[in-house]
Amino acid sequence: MSALRRSSLVQGAATALGLSLVVFGWALWRTVVIEPVAQPPGAGGGASPVETPGRRPLYPTGRVFAALDKDPFHPERRRPGVPFRLPSEAAPVVTAAQEPAAGVQLLGTAVAPGGGGVAMFRWPGSTPRLVRVGERVNGLTLKRVRPGEAEILSEAGTTVVLRVPKAGT
Repeated sequence: MSALRRSSLVQGAATALGLSLVVFGWALWRTVVIEPVAQPPGAGGGASPVETPGRRPLYPTGRVFAALDKDPFHPERRRPGVPFRLPSEAAPVVTAAQEPAAGVQLLGTAVAPGGGGVAMFRWPGSTPRLVRVGERVNGLTLKRVRPGEAEILSEAGTTVVLRVPKAGT
């Protein structure tokens, strides 16, 4: 191998090493240095809600920052009564009923991790029966199962939520 070729290989390797050190230094700098974040409009704790054209007013920014300061795992924290929905989602029409016209009684539920599950129902004058989500029995379709409650759809298209009766009732 000639001396000229050997020196050009050494120069190429040195250039590649230099470039890789520059890239490594830049990446290390971006990882370590914290850049300041600009305050969002209305972050001064004012009570004026942030308006978005064509939409309903959002929460005031001060209220959002106050919620972020709270501990989400505090023992006194409770789940909200109504689940969160996006503005584009329509609220489901659910009719809560203690006893539907068919006289069916919910005995228990088992919720699967993937969103499915089974519910055990008893119709008047028959033995209890397990029904899977999506299965249709006696004109009723099991739509959804949650712990302690089942949502069924009747042939008329009405949705009824049945709950497991508490012990002693």
